[in-house]
Amino acid sequence: MMMNLNLSKTPPDQSTGIGPLSELDAGLVGENAEQVREDALGRLAELELSLRSTLNKGVSSAEYPNYAALLEACEASRGVLKMAVRRTP
Repeated sequence: MMMNLNLSKTPPDQSTGIGPLSELDAGLVGENAEQVREDALGRLAELELSLRSTLNKGVSSAEYPNYAALLEACEASRGVLKMAVRRTP
C-alpha cells in the first residue's frame, strides 16, 4: 500500500532545522512509521527477487556489475530500514 504523505505539514528536525528529504523520510518519522517501514521492506524484497531472477536467467558480463550494485544497494537499504529510530522529545 503506497501512502500519500503531505511533506509540507511535516515539521523540520529540531536539531538540524532540516525537513524530510522524501516521502519515505517523512513516513518513517510519522504516525504510521511501522507500516511505512514494512511497506518499504516489502518493495525492497520484491526488487531483490526480481534482480536475482534476472541474474539467474543470465546477463551479459557488461550488465553484471550494474545488477550486483543494485543488489548491494538493496542490502544497504534494508539495513537502514531495520535500524532503530531515535526519537527526540
